[in-house]
Amino acid sequence: MGEAKEIVVDRRARDEIFHLIVQYIAKEISDNQFLARFPRVAGDPLIDFLQREIPDLILDESNKSGYCELDERSHVLCRCAIFLRSDLPYRWRKENWFKVGWDRNAWPFVSMDELNKAKELFKSQSRDNPSSEMLIKTFDTDWRRVRRDEAIIQLDNFLSGKATADEVRKQILLSFSDSNLQDNIRLYLSSLPSTKLPSLTNKKTRSRIEETIHRCIRFLQTDQQCIWKSCLNQEGIDWLTIISGLLTIVMLMVMTLAGFIVVAALTSPPVVSGHFSYLPLLSGLSCFSISLLAVIGLIRLPVTLPRARFRNSVHGGSRKSWPFAEEEFRDTSDRASESK
Repeated sequence: MGEAKEIVVDRRARDEIFHLIVQYIAKEISDNQFLARFPRVAGDPLIDFLQREIPDLILDESNKSGYCELDERSHVLCRCAIFLRSDLPYRWRKENWFKVGWDRNAWPFVSMDELNKAKELFKSQSRDNPSSEMLIKTFDTDWRRVRRDEAIIQLDNFLSGKATADEVRKQILLSFSDSNLQDNIRLYLSSLPSTKLPSLTNKKTRSRIEETIHRCIRFLQTDQQCIWKSCLNQEGIDWLTIISGLLTIVMLMVMTLAGFIVVAALTSPPVVSGHFSYLPLLSGLSCFSISLLAVIGLIRLPVTLPRARFRNSVHGGSRKSWPFAEEEFRDTSDRASESK
């Protein structure tokens, strides 16, 4: 039998990547700077793996800032940094990714016990080092919970009238694992009127919105995953958008025709067989009225389209239970009744 292949540990490259991760989490460098400075070396299996996977880990289309957003992915980067400081060989391979006894939640370590031991050693070796302390603090923070708590504050601001639905929609930023929930909440907020909630004159509408937002806050206070599917995640043709575009073209043509008829009626005497006729003028005014109603409909389209999308794109139960699934909502309601 041949000897087992020795796993290489490139100490210099590991230290270089460690410092890059610290700078990135501290937002001292951007996504692009991080990728540009990443060492291109071969031999150490961990570095080989990171070279392939690190772009998918740090790049996110929803992150427009270009800098690190603290969430579960930064937690993974912290684990990588702690591993890079150790002299442990990287043992994960495609063939043993599902190996019994290895914990994928501890990656790049093979177990939580190995991770905790390496973390304690890292802390003891990094005392009075601000960068390392920042790394440990980031690692120990439950960013999913932090993002949900921030979203609750934003929704409370909407309920109290401190912000509009659109302002809150732009501020909602949940963690990577809650991206589906984030899409659902943003889609719902985009379907609401643009005014502040207390200024809505329709009490029934205001009450319905308040009930839904309170339900959403209750969901954010739990650790449940949202199973509702948002149309923001669905690929394919958006027929509502296409139809509304065709209607816009038709309405513009009608408006142009109405304009011509009105101008013709006003500039030439509408006389038929020696008698004054109102027919051309009434025809022009009718077309103009229809066009005006069409314009009002188009102005309302940005509001009605998201509402239609929200109504037609959700799956997981009754909309009266959203964002809970129906069974989850009933269980939550029962517990709330028992606590009273």
